Amino acid sequence: MVTPVGALDNTTFVKAVSDVLASAVTPTWHHLIYGYLIENTRAYEIVEALLNELVTGEKLGQLSPASHRWTRATEELMYRDGGFFLSSLTSFVRPDARATRRNAYHRMFCMDLNHGQGDKPTYPYVQAEANNASFVVMFEALLREVWRGYINARNTSGPNSADDAAIAEYASRLHQMLGDRRERGNLTREEYVITSVMTWFELTVGSDTPIVVDLQAQATTPEERLRKLGARVGATSHSKSRSLFELATRVSSLLIAIESGAYDVPSAARTLYDVNLGGIGANPVAADMVQTIIHWSLATGHEVKAQPVQPSMGASSNGSGAVIAAPAR
Repeated sequence: MVTPVGALDNTTFVKAVSDVLASAVTPTWHHLIYGYLIENTRAYEIVEALLNELVTGEKLGQLSPASHRWTRATEELMYRDGGFFLSSLTSFVRPDARATRRNAYHRMFCMDLNHGQGDKPTYPYVQAEANNASFVVMFEALLREVWRGYINARNTSGPNSADDAAIAEYASRLHQMLGDRRERGNLTREEYVITSVMTWFELTVGSDTPIVVDLQAQATTPEERLRKLGARVGATSHSKSRSLFELATRVSSLLIAIESGAYDVPSAARTLYDVNLGGIGANPVAADMVQTIIHWSLATGHEVKAQPVQPSMGASSNGSGAVIAAPAR
C-alpha cells in the first residue's frame, strides 16, 4: 500500500501551520475527497465500536503494549475535542464532528455519506446553499472522456474519437468549482483535520498492525482487515470497501492536480489516458486513471465507461443523498 501523504507526524503538523496561515504554500495532506471515500467504508464507526469495547472491558481479549498505545492514541487523537494540534472542529457553534464532516463533503462535492446514524438511513447536518451541485456530473463526464481516450489510445487502426478538448474543459470546470469553495481559505482547516483522521484509520488496516494481530483480524487487504475488525464488535463495513480504498488516494491525487490547473489545456489531456505515453507502461497517471474509472463504477453503480454525454455548465446532481450506495445489512 502506498503511504498516504497525510500520514500523521510532526513534520506534517508543522507544515500545516504554514498551510493554514499562508495559502500560497502547497498543502501536504490529501484532498477532502480522500476523507469522504475512507469514511464511506464505515471505518470511523467500526473503530469507535472497537474502542468502546477495549476501554470498558476485556471481551476482545488481552492486548499487547503496542495495541494499548494504539488504543490510547486513537481515543485521545480522534474521539475527543482538541485531540491533536489544529484538530478541534467542535464548539458550542458546531458541537457534532460527524455533522461538521458531512457539511464539508456536501459543500465541496454535494455528496452525503452512505450511512446514517445507527439504524437510521440519514444523519442530520447543515446543508449550505453554496455547494458544488454539479461536481458528480462533471467528474463523471471527465471519467467518461478519459475512458474513451484510453480505448482509442489502444486502437492500432480506425478512427480516433478521443476528445482532448472535452477533457480539458471538464477539468477546467472542476478546477473552477472546487476553487470557488476554497476562496480565502474556506474548508482548509476542515480538510486537514478530516483527512488526517481518515489517514489514521487507513494506516491502521493497511497492514497487519499490532491491533489487527491482537484482534485476530489479519488479512492481505485493508478492506478484509476492516471487515474482520467490524465483525468482532458486530459492525458492518461497506460491501464496496475494496473499491473505496482503491479510490481514496487515486482520486485525491487527481483532484489535487486538477485544482493546480494541470489539465486545463488540451495538450495535457493525453497524460490522463495514454498508459504508454513516454514508452511502454511508462505513464502511471493513466494507469491510475484506469483503476479510478473501474472502481468508481463499482462503488457508485454509475457506469462511467458508457458513451460520453455532454452535460451543460448548469447541470447538477441531486445532492440530497449518497453517491456511494448504502452498505448491505
